[in-house]
Amino acid sequence: MDKTNSFDFTILTKEELDIRFEKIKKEATSEKTPKQIAEIIRRHTINRMIFGSELPKSLEFFRVTIPSFDEFDQTKMSCFSFPTVGISTLGRANIKGFPVLYCSAIKETAIKEMKDNLTVGDEFYISCWELDPKSKLFLHSLMQNNKIIQEEGFRKSIAESLINQINKFSFGLKSLPENYRDSILYMNQKFGDLFALEGLDYYHLTSVYAHEILYRLDSVILQKPVIMYPSQEGKNNGINFAFPTSVVNSKQIVPKSIIKVKYNYLSEEGNINVSISEKGDVEGDKVIWNKHKYRIDKIYYNNLKLTTYNNDQITGKKVAKKKLKDTFIAVSNLCFDKVVNAINETEDDNIGADINQTNKVNHSKIFKF
Repeated sequence: MDKTNSFDFTILTKEELDIRFEKIKKEATSEKTPKQIAEIIRRHTINRMIFGSELPKSLEFFRVTIPSFDEFDQTKMSCFSFPTVGISTLGRANIKGFPVLYCSAIKETAIKEMKDNLTVGDEFYISCWELDPKSKLFLHSLMQNNKIIQEEGFRKSIAESLINQINKFSFGLKSLPENYRDSILYMNQKFGDLFALEGLDYYHLTSVYAHEILYRLDSVILQKPVIMYPSQEGKNNGINFAFPTSVVNSKQIVPKSIIKVKYNYLSEEGNINVSISEKGDVEGDKVIWNKHKYRIDKIYYNNLKLTTYNNDQITGKKVAKKKLKDTFIAVSNLCFDKVVNAINETEDDNIGADINQTNKVNHSKIFKF
């Protein structure tokens, strides 16, 4: 009897997949164990394929560390890496007790991801990480989801580019009939939709999905996996990454530098203003700290105000150009000196705060107003 290879795929339409994912949300409740949730996901997502591409080595990654745990020591690099098993809590891309290294594509997103744990005046750290030139990491993207598809901007461009790469270079996908291919790609989009939801309500689902890739898949493929997903804090420009601990331990991603910053204030636009106080150089597992050296590139005098002894106020940047009587000293020179002194006298080297100087100037010392 002749033996032939055959594939018996069940085609799930978009409508059927929508129903199945609603069942996953209903059945895989947060009360269930990660193992039970994983079984529910597998049961409803037959013929699932994990797509990916190689992670570009030119990227930098940023991570925020808040020194709120007892073992924190700013001279030890391990304190800025992934948390230990004992303090690893549930996250969007990790189940409790199985830590991952969370990073963002830009510093602003990394800070905003932690904003709920920060208050004005807090000091925290931002570390910059880079890939080893010899690293080969498998990037699994969850950027292609319904939310990103409706956006305008580079996050949508990234999602479309990754889909094009998958269609072009994935042999397994290219060999399938179009209807099978569409079904599998839509299933991947549905998982992306879970990662695009705001809040913590579905962490028990996204964490199990990520665990299957970052821990289980990590042990069976040659390239170490990395997950990329959209940030909910960076509006239309936030991108996050989750690296398994094996990538850090094998030094395929390494720390480049660390800065210590202070949270000054939250702007009306939702941006966090910080100031740098120290910079750390990484040497193995040690961090060598140095006071930050400042350079003043420019001072803006648009809001300059001078109050005379007659209590008259003179405002505007043109005032900065006025010279003291019988000298070549301009008001701007006095302002510059005051700014430098204010920086030098600030105990915490806070360069992000506004510096306000109130100085009374005698009318008779200034030429024509």
